[in-house]
Amino acid sequence: MGLQRWHRGEKLSAARFVQGHALDRLIELDALRQTPPPGDPFNRERRLEQRQPALAAELPLLVPGYEHTPAAARALLHALRQRGAVIHPVLGDAILRLA
Repeated sequence: MGLQRWHRGEKLSAARFVQGHALDRLIELDALRQTPPPGDPFNRERRLEQRQPALAAELPLLVPGYEHTPAAARALLHALRQRGAVIHPVLGDAILRLA
């Protein structure tokens, strides 16, 4: 988990894991929910702001920067839940506890 890395002092690794890899999965989820899936299938962030303005509006919370990875993790969890993602209660609780 990215937040475990954060607590070990591995801030760069945590930021990349949460604000990079986890955000990529959210972008893919939103793209797959559209019919047909928009954009470049190999690089979904290209032109994201034009294709997915609702998601783009959330980006300042989802990608707040190096020092704010715990806040990004909370925002990602919230964004997933808003989209109806089923998050195992133990995982959700762990994210909130570590964030």
